[in-house]
Amino acid sequence: MKVHLSKNGFKPNYWIWIDHGEEIVCDALKQPKKFEAPNSNNMKEPPNEDTKRFYNFLMEMNKSSYEGASDAKLSISARLLACKSNWNVPDRCLEFISKMFLDVTPIKECLPK
Repeated sequence: MKVHLSKNGFKPNYWIWIDHGEEIVCDALKQPKKFEAPNSNNMKEPPNEDTKRFYNFLMEMNKSSYEGASDAKLSISARLLACKSNWNVPDRCLEFISKMFLDVTPIKECLPK
């Protein structure tokens, strides 16, 4: 992890937050405050494109697979991945099970690829 962070850095455009305890840590260690942002209490940073895509994806996955379905898309996907993980199911077998599941549902595009 150390080598990866040294080579690639943490994350592009990462915002250093000062309102979540950093000042308390500096006070406790009797160090000068390193990060200052003007009017940080009123500053709201809009989500970046990656964050927007992620939240839109989560909202879409939280919907049911089709009308009348008892589980959301995310729940079904998580259960399929749990099968793969718990019983060491090969990728080809999981693809077969997923295709079989899609074949019996009324809407063929109800789960993400």
